[in-house]
Amino acid sequence: MPAGLSDDQMTEFRDAFYLFDRLGDGRIEAKSVGPLARALGLNPTEYDVERVCGFKQDPTRRITFEQFIPMFLSLQEKKAVSTANDFHEGFKVFDKDGNGKISSIELKHILTKLGERLSEEEAESILNSLEDSDGMIKFDDMIKTIMS
Repeated sequence: MPAGLSDDQMTEFRDAFYLFDRLGDGRIEAKSVGPLARALGLNPTEYDVERVCGFKQDPTRRITFEQFIPMFLSLQEKKAVSTANDFHEGFKVFDKDGNGKISSIELKHILTKLGERLSEEEAESILNSLEDSDGMIKFDDMIKTIMS
C-alpha cells in the first residue's frame, strides 16, 4: 500500500476509480485523471494533470489503478493552500488606483482569457453579484467568494 494512504482511502479511491472505468477493463482514460482527482477532493490545474499523466500527448492512453495512485499522490503534494493574503497580493497587480477595486470588465477579461479560463457564463455568474453601481469589484469581496 502506498505510504500515507489508509485502507479506507484505498477502498474509496478504488471505488471512485472504477466509476470512471467506462470499458470495464480496469483502466481509465488519461484525460479522466483530473476529474477523478477532483472527485477525490483535490483541485489540480490542467497543467498539473498533464504533467503527471500526459493526456494531451497521448489522448488514447489508458491508466490502471496502480498507475493512478502515484499520479494522485503527486497531485496531492502539489496541492497549494492559498490564503486570502495570497489572493490579495495577486489582485494588487491590477489595482491601478490603489483603492482595492478592479473594473468588472477587466476582471472578466482576465478570468476568460488568461490562465485556466472560465466561460463567459461562469465569469458573469461570479461577477454580477459582486459588481457595485460603478462597475467595480472590491478585492475583498472577490476573495471571500473565491475562498468560500
